[in-house]
Amino acid sequence: MHPLLSIIIPVYNAEKYISSCLNSILNQTYANIEIIIIDDGSTDSSLKICNTFSRTDHRIKIYHKINGGQGSARNVGLKIAKGKYITFVDADDEIDTDVYSCNINYLENNESINIIQYPCIVSYGTKRAFFRKPSSQIISGQYNLFKSWLQDKIITSYMCNKIFRRQLFNNITFHEGIYYEDRHLMCQLLKIASNIYISDIGTYLYYERKDQTTQKPISQKVLQSLICADINIVKHLLKMNILLNICIKRYFDCYAHYMIMRKNNWSLEKCIYKDLMQYKPSIKKILKSNITFFMKIRLIKFNLFT
Repeated sequence: MHPLLSIIIPVYNAEKYISSCLNSILNQTYANIEIIIIDDGSTDSSLKICNTFSRTDHRIKIYHKINGGQGSARNVGLKIAKGKYITFVDADDEIDTDVYSCNINYLENNESINIIQYPCIVSYGTKRAFFRKPSSQIISGQYNLFKSWLQDKIITSYMCNKIFRRQLFNNITFHEGIYYEDRHLMCQLLKIASNIYISDIGTYLYYERKDQTTQKPISQKVLQSLICADINIVKHLLKMNILLNICIKRYFDCYAHYMIMRKNNWSLEKCIYKDLMQYKPSIKKILKSNITFFMKIRLIKFNLFT
């Protein structure tokens, strides 16, 4: 029998999209699935639509919670999930035909692979849509994994175009109450993943919606979330002493976002500010790096080094 796949779907006011999302999952040829819907305090008819689907398919399980954001809803799903494998789908997206069968078969036959990433179409349904389909390959080791993620852009930050072995989440959860939680979690996962397979089979249809994080206007919460996510990456790169140029550029971006916050009289949480000050790159690393001369001058001018 095929192993159980847990599909976690956070739902918040997705009445316009949830039917298409669920139909795309139910149309998969891979049958041994549990569809875990976490209704995150929806105020529209999302829950009613999901209940209608659950009455016709026993694989759909619905849980309701007070609104806490996508990270919070996914964490509830992870606690409930019973599958050998975990995947995530956003309620306003879809998956193309037969995404799971071949990819889970690959995981079953390759025990050293902890994550499979499959292709996705970003901004699906718009003129800006583009297909992210790197050539199939295995990426191994922390240096190569972080390089493929942060520099080569082979590994995406999206959780939704990936299938994970369940044990990866034994001691890892999503950050709650912030944006860019995928970026946070990807950093944590790459520390322990060892091997990721980039598959060329299947397609995730990632729609562009007006209320998505990437479409939100700059605000205190958006900037603080960006700083928090990126300083977490800087911490790890500095500790591992890898990808120096990327590390310093990320730190420069963090400080630039912080300066925008100051200009708008927005406060930064003390713990995030402490990390921002603590994880400054050394002057030696700044000078040795191949970042632009402008960045080097700015970092030194504003005393952003140790």
